[in-house]
Amino acid sequence: MLIFLLYAITAVLAGLLGFCVAATQGCLYVGREISKTKSKTGFQDAISPPLLEKGLTGIVVLIVALVIYAFWNFGVSIGFIVVLESLVVIGIGIQLAPKATSPFWVKMIYRSLARRVADYARDNDQLRSDAALSLVKMIEAQYADKLLE
Repeated sequence: MLIFLLYAITAVLAGLLGFCVAATQGCLYVGREISKTKSKTGFQDAISPPLLEKGLTGIVVLIVALVIYAFWNFGVSIGFIVVLESLVVIGIGIQLAPKATSPFWVKMIYRSLARRVADYARDNDQLRSDAALSLVKMIEAQYADKLLE
């Protein structure tokens, strides 16, 4: 029973990790597209939702903990099954998530930045508010058609 719970939790976390990886690919694509320079990442760091970074770190830590737990309590064979399951489900999660060029990521990034503009303005942080607002305007200029879909 405990092994099946381990498999289920690992599958859910690995699927979420696959979605987070796809989200970072979407942020990379949009960040490069709105950047005037041709740097490797463009504005990826600036436009990535804060919860994405924290969630990605937390999920990776939990998966590693589950793998260690599987090796420790159930032995090498179950440990390797959990590792294999994680890798397969991460791959499936990446394949099932919207592609980097999808309007889904543009809308997600746009909503996140709009919330940040409002939060910074509410907290009287004018510098960050203006910076986030300039990114919102860049996205609106580049992706006006996708935002309306």
